[in-house]
Amino acid sequence: MNERQPDCEIDQHLYAQLFEQSVDGILLIRNGVIYRANPSFCTMHGYEPSELIGRSPIDLIHPDDRATARERMATLGAGQPVVDAFTYRTFHRDGHTLWVEATSRPLAGDESFSFLAICRDVSARQQADRELRENAGKLRGIIEHSADAIILVGAGGEILEWNPGAERLFRIPREDALDMTLPQIEHQLAFGSPEGTKLPHGAADILARFFEQGDDAELDIERQIAFTRPDENRRTIRAIARPIPIEGERLLCIFARDVTEERAHAATLRESEARYRSLFDSVPIGLYRTTPDGKVVDANPALVEMLGYPNRKMLLETPVDDGYAEREARHAWQQRIERDGVIDGSEAVWRTHDGRDLWIEESARAVRDEDGRVVCYEGSAKDISDRKRIEAALDREKAYFERLFAASPEAVVLCDGNGRVARVNGEFTRLFGYSEKESVGKDIDALVTPSSGELRDEAKSITSNVTGGEQVAVEAIRQRADGAFVDVSVLAQPIFVGSEQVGIYAIYRDIGPRKAAEEALRQEKARFEQLYEASPEAIVLCTNESVILRANAEFTRLFGYTKDEAIGANIDRLLAPTKDGLIEEALALTHRIADGQTDSIETVRRRKDGSHVQVSILGTPIRMGGEQVAVYGIYRDITDRKEAEMALAEARQRVEQLHEAAGRLERAESEDDVYRIVMEAAERILGFSHCAIDVARNGLLITQAVSSETPKERIRRTPIAKAGIAGEVYHEGKTSIDNNVRASRLSERASKPIQSLISVPIGSVGVFQAALDTPGAFSEDDARHLEILLGHTAEALARLNLQQELIDQAIRDPLTGLFNRRYFNEVIEQETLRATRYDHPLGLLMIDVNRFKEINDSLGHQTGDDVLREIARVLQASVRETDFVVRYGGDEFLVVLTETGEEADQAAQRIRTMVRESVELRQITDFPVTVSVGTTAWQPDSELTVELALARADARMYEDKRRA
Repeated sequence: MNERQPDCEIDQHLYAQLFEQSVDGILLIRNGVIYRANPSFCTMHGYEPSELIGRSPIDLIHPDDRATARERMATLGAGQPVVDAFTYRTFHRDGHTLWVEATSRPLAGDESFSFLAICRDVSARQQADRELRENAGKLRGIIEHSADAIILVGAGGEILEWNPGAERLFRIPREDALDMTLPQIEHQLAFGSPEGTKLPHGAADILARFFEQGDDAELDIERQIAFTRPDENRRTIRAIARPIPIEGERLLCIFARDVTEERAHAATLRESEARYRSLFDSVPIGLYRTTPDGKVVDANPALVEMLGYPNRKMLLETPVDDGYAEREARHAWQQRIERDGVIDGSEAVWRTHDGRDLWIEESARAVRDEDGRVVCYEGSAKDISDRKRIEAALDREKAYFERLFAASPEAVVLCDGNGRVARVNGEFTRLFGYSEKESVGKDIDALVTPSSGELRDEAKSITSNVTGGEQVAVEAIRQRADGAFVDVSVLAQPIFVGSEQVGIYAIYRDIGPRKAAEEALRQEKARFEQLYEASPEAIVLCTNESVILRANAEFTRLFGYTKDEAIGANIDRLLAPTKDGLIEEALALTHRIADGQTDSIETVRRRKDGSHVQVSILGTPIRMGGEQVAVYGIYRDITDRKEAEMALAEARQRVEQLHEAAGRLERAESEDDVYRIVMEAAERILGFSHCAIDVARNGLLITQAVSSETPKERIRRTPIAKAGIAGEVYHEGKTSIDNNVRASRLSERASKPIQSLISVPIGSVGVFQAALDTPGAFSEDDARHLEILLGHTAEALARLNLQQELIDQAIRDPLTGLFNRRYFNEVIEQETLRATRYDHPLGLLMIDVNRFKEINDSLGHQTGDDVLREIARVLQASVRETDFVVRYGGDEFLVVLTETGEEADQAAQRIRTMVRESVELRQITDFPVTVSVGTTAWQPDSELTVELALARADARMYEDKRRA
């Protein structure tokens, strides 16, 4: 618009369009506050219009610029027609600072103080100006090395700067250009439009716009210009003319870039667009275009085939929602693309024409019109059903790997490419003693080798080789968390995914046992001769004809012959007695061995002094290269073993007796029966004359049974912590044999003197102990036999305890532990029969907790339960062991006094007093807890039934409550 018209003549509709669509922010300010803000201003500052209306524009301005802003508002208020552009800092809603250039002018014809502010975000320009000032020293280098042409023009059109980029582009040397004006350059190069017509704005017009019209000129002018270089090469450039201030002077800077090839590329692009349809139809992946309301407007043949439709027309007639296995997935997809504009690599399940589910990978974008409304979605779809099946198979393989990794008997560690631990399995933590948490993230070499030395260097070398792509298998020494060293075989290998190495893994195997075996074999070979000589077995080497070639020291010791006497003698004539058929037996054995058999017998042989010894004989032929060259015999003195076998027979008899005792324990009907059976077995079968059973209860070991010869002072109650060996055995659950007892290990109340002590746990019940005043009295066999007996003992006690628990569950109230009403109904008949038989009365006390509902309502049911439990404890403490207490229901209790009736009132008063004075009850509630008690006595000769007696006690209880 070359001439400005008065604001009152601007068409209202055009004004509204300008206000709403202006790329600059526009504020209408009335009486010092924002009256209206256009969308560009709101977007620039990050606010909604409703958040700005009514606010002072000064609030948005940086504190350092507010004083100047107020002065300019005051100038407007004084009626000045125009205020020059004002550059200031303002705040975006998220807190960051913007640079804004604003021009303001008062609004004519408005009685209130109103003005219009037009704001432009010049943060980038301010940043550029600031960087230009800060980098003034670098400006020359930028100009000199720029690939673009940079031309600086003065107000008269003179060329002030002509950089090397301009020389290359226009083929005019710098020294020549600096003597010319911009119009002369334009004339020499025959500037024109790319189509050959005259430029709409020539150089003179551009100069006039920037220098004659001043600030009202367009800030930037961008043109495409065709020109002919001196070498007659016709080129096209894109030129931007921009005013720049340099040291207070306003100059024109022209940036030019050769776009000849770019235009050629654009022409090529237009040609490619003409081929779009053929490409769309021939691309092997599915392509589509759909509308927001769910219509398919285009689809390529690949998509039609992928979805199994007979033809494209049928697919276009199918609603998009019907193509999804789940319509909600389509709606979620649509919300996402409306929000983000683009979806890349989304996965979904589509439905084919014949109803099959099809996994696809989809990428799409939203196409919008000039108003920003979505007109359609364009996208591609690829069938990934095979990939999904492969992924499922991979997931299964991963699960198999995880199970194999966790259950592997080898120690396995996975590391990243730098040798840092990513995962370890359970065997690794067991072998090296580090938990997974302690291992992950650590350098594997630092974890399993000492901090310095050859082992660390060797480990680092292995890790370096593996991270370099090698597979390494070595045997080495590594260090556990506790500092101990372990021999391991290490198999380390790089992990590749495709061709990329992503990490390494190592498998460690503890080869300590194998190393030990190899060392033992080597030592055995080295010591063979020594072993031969030092063997506890009598070894003799003979010819096939039974002539002795060698004999070891044990042979000479066992039979009393020197080596010289033995060597050369016939083995059978030397050792076999002539009577009892032993010589014939010896000759037959020798014959079998000479025939190549290995044979063994247990028999009797003769010593040099004529005495006989029981021996086992093993005769074996010696072969070399398949030929039998000799035989050897091994003689063992089995006299002790024979005696041991007799002892074993006795032990078997003992075990059989223990099993018989176990059967009796299974039939035991009480704990006393169990303890009696155990003591009898310990004395009669095991021969323990001094023994006892201590049972753990409430932190004490309490003696429950002792043997017949155990002194009475052994019956005791000892704190477990002070029970010595018995306490240790109970806590650890392991048998202890001490055949040289130190006094410090005995209980503080132990009987003395004790030299040998065996202690065996009875499951979790207690401890069995046997003692003698002689050292070395107990053996491992004693321990095993006791463990068998006491194992059955624990089972018998557990069975009895379970039976008692089941009985208690049936007759006991679970909250208070008192007898329940059901139990009372069962036993009252027995009690009345007993009272009738012995002519004794029964005392009956009905008891109710006062204000119990108030306790529940004000303090909660948990507190109410605590009160009932404490009342039950007080009641049990206030009566005799022969009496019984019943939780009759809710907060009511019943006490039955057996064999007495006259003492019921005294018992009632005692109960009231104990409840009122209970310290525990005062700690539970914040007011005193009391009870009401009603009493009566039932006489055997009375016509009054027990039910009526209970009713009378209940009525008296309510009378007592009313009096309370």
